[in-house]
Amino acid sequence: MALPRHFILSLIFFMGYSQVACSQTQDETGESSVQSEEAVLPSIGDADDAPELGVNPDNMNGEKLAALVQQLDEEAVVNGNSVIFKITERELMMVYDSGANRMRIISPIIPVAALPEGMMERMLQANYDAVLDARYAVANDLVWSVFIHPLSSLTEDDFISALAQTVTAAETFGSSFTSGAVVFGGGDSSGIHEGLLEELKKAQKARSDI
Repeated sequence: MALPRHFILSLIFFMGYSQVACSQTQDETGESSVQSEEAVLPSIGDADDAPELGVNPDNMNGEKLAALVQQLDEEAVVNGNSVIFKITERELMMVYDSGANRMRIISPIIPVAALPEGMMERMLQANYDAVLDARYAVANDLVWSVFIHPLSSLTEDDFISALAQTVTAAETFGSSFTSGAVVFGGGDSSGIHEGLLEELKKAQKARSDI
């Protein structure tokens, strides 16, 4: 079920991941307090200045990830610590947090209300044996294809593979429910994944050579 582009963009910006995500901190008295994730998430321009938990500067950071996305989609929209872009006409968002040393890729699939009976259970089964590095998840009344990884240790090859898996998991939702990577017990979408992975690698190499 295709979601209108304007709806996806407005939803993603509303979520914030522009919405306030709360994290627990402690003040000087030792009491818990709530602060907004927006207050600690750096913009792409500030990514190199953010604490990176002792990793060396040659490791992956948000600015490098944003540049990789822009190599694959010249119309990618950078918004602070997130990038909205398209792969094979599918909407995706990459968001990172340098302070927490985390990144994620998300893509909306279908409203939860539109799921047929038994589909939620099938999603959970696929999370165990088929989608592997990617995952199906539910948030804000939508089903998403999601990839989550530590930021600093992510390689360019990891990122390209993550994109292919996230897109393939979204495209095969409702059929084979797979990310196209190695599947426990076999699967029928590895060809789709391999073809997309090869296209992404070629596109990334061609644009990086310009």
